[in-house]
Amino acid sequence: CPWGVPQLNQEKNKMVKCDFCVDRVDNGLKPVCVTKCTTQALRFVTLTRF
Repeated sequence: CPWGVPQLNQEKNKMVKCDFCVDRVDNGLKPVCVTKCTTQALRFVTLTRF
């Protein structure tokens, strides 16, 4: 994954993966994977729009 997901949290000895960029979405932004997808294969829509 070019964004380093998933990653090993060595302190907890557990894998950490996508959190859906909840902090970005809460601020009205799209997840990073959607904005960086060069082929535009990923889309982000709200449940109300879906």
